[in-house]
Amino acid sequence: ARATPRDADRAAARRLHACLARWIGRNPGAAARLGWARGLVLAAAGRERAARRAAVQAMAAADRLAAPYDHARAEEVIRQLGRVRRRYDSAATPSGSASSP
Repeated sequence: ARATPRDADRAAARRLHACLARWIGRNPGAAARLGWARGLVLAAAGRERAARRAAVQAMAAADRLAAPYDHARAEEVIRQLGRVRRRYDSAATPSGSASSP
């Protein structure tokens, strides 16, 4: 089986995610900033559900640390993931809309 560029992207995203997870463990004060970055990495790897969970955790950490910038970034990651999900849901229906009469 030949590796495709998409496989390489996913492997790189997995490696970067592991690095970010280790960094968060060693630097709890950076959890909010690294959390939403981790959400972006997971989304790039095609793991939208895990990305959303990481962004929600980052929002909670930002609230705890009183970090409004990081809270806003995590909120934006969640919002963008919601748009992607809605786009895929509407593309899956034959008429292109989420509900058909």
